[in-house]
Amino acid sequence: NPSGAFLLHHKPNSNPVTQNMNIPPKSINIKPFDNLTFTFGWNNQQLHGASKKHSHSQYVASPEEILLRFENENDGGIRLLATGGSHSLVLMENGKLFAFGRNQDGQCGLGNTDDSLMLREIDLHQILAKDETIISIDCGDRHSVFVTNKYNVWACGSNANGQCALGQRVSALQPQRVEMITSKRIVKVVCGSRHTIFVTKHGAMWASGNGTFGQLGNGKNQDAKYPVEVEMGNWKVVDVRARGYQNIALTEDYSVYVWGGQTFKEGRDEGTSQAVNEPRKVCHNIMGRRVIGIATAAAHYYCLASDGSVYVFGRNLSTSGYPRYLPHIVEVVNKYPSLEEQDEHLTKDEHYWRDNLDLSSKYVIPSDELKDFTMYRIQFLPTNDRIMDIECTDQVAFFITESGKVYSMGKAKFFELGLWEGTSEAVKPQQVKELASEFVPRIVAGCWHAFALTGSYANFLSRHLNYGQTQPKVLERIEARIQEEEEKQ
Repeated sequence: NPSGAFLLHHKPNSNPVTQNMNIPPKSINIKPFDNLTFTFGWNNQQLHGASKKHSHSQYVASPEEILLRFENENDGGIRLLATGGSHSLVLMENGKLFAFGRNQDGQCGLGNTDDSLMLREIDLHQILAKDETIISIDCGDRHSVFVTNKYNVWACGSNANGQCALGQRVSALQPQRVEMITSKRIVKVVCGSRHTIFVTKHGAMWASGNGTFGQLGNGKNQDAKYPVEVEMGNWKVVDVRARGYQNIALTEDYSVYVWGGQTFKEGRDEGTSQAVNEPRKVCHNIMGRRVIGIATAAAHYYCLASDGSVYVFGRNLSTSGYPRYLPHIVEVVNKYPSLEEQDEHLTKDEHYWRDNLDLSSKYVIPSDELKDFTMYRIQFLPTNDRIMDIECTDQVAFFITESGKVYSMGKAKFFELGLWEGTSEAVKPQQVKELASEFVPRIVAGCWHAFALTGSYANFLSRHLNYGQTQPKVLERIEARIQEEEEKQ
């Protein structure tokens, strides 16, 4: 969530991988998380009764362990967790769907508008067939959407902008079927604040909801109460992320596209501002390396290259840590050849970062198309522990390493960095020490909070495995690591 995160612990149980989009030819059995979870950031009714310490606190400053409790022990481990502005969904291994948090618009799908500090099961018996299971879930600020293996899409919560795609702008207190998208064979949903993206089995995208900033990607800046097709040309998406009012997508040929947000500057010079209301290509690769992961904060984006390096770009880097200094530093360094001239145009902080950063072409990659597409490589990340995944709140980025360690960077609003109380900004990546003793396969983040999921190595790259981005060598390493863990057990 934009202000916090949850950490899920992993249990060695079987897991049928959803056969959507491009599963690698050689796949592995992804196991569910168990019910051990860590949470930090803005509370706002998110932290339920499992935590006596912070159930009614405004925020949780450093990761606190919580145990998600369910009425039936046979519910198994956690399959998926999604979190929005102030509510969350939890899909269990046995197919049950739970919700908790704020519920003022019925986003928890419980048939009422009562907030819930505790997990409450969403009644699926009347809407799903016996052989129908949920394969994708996500949450917006005040709405929830999920998809089944029968390509049925269900939504509940606020529909003021059409984000539930139900055709009428009234809230849905219980899940309602999205009839207008049934024939498109939807396999994945992604929610921004007030819009929803629907991904088809064949890699096309549809969108509904708020379109003020072009986030629907159909070339217009207006809301849509029914799904509209995202202008994609002939490329196919394998992963897409949304945060706030902007989106980033990764295609099957490893190209990166973005749309939404506010405006971008044309060309390397200031030029004119342009709204991106349909997907614009950022890159095909990064210095010859494939892009295998993407993430988005509220105003900037991240790309993960195949060698584990991470790059940031966007129209506003003010909350991204030290990268906020880079556009002006690079501009001054390119304009003035001597250090003396540069010093006259740099602030004290900019002077420090100029002298302590590598500004070579390997770390700063300009864009000919849009000035704000210039990519800056994140420095100060661990060199002996490869970055495997990225997740973002509105203003904080989390970097997850191969050994399951978590690093955070950015400007926190409610201590969602997860570092310690009083830490509101990390100008460069810092390890979340409270999670150092855990293996963290994934961070699930909302606006101002996050959940950290703990588990075994088997679960680590489920996100990449589901969308065909994992390389064969990485799969071999995963399988070897899993075999090593099983032998120890």
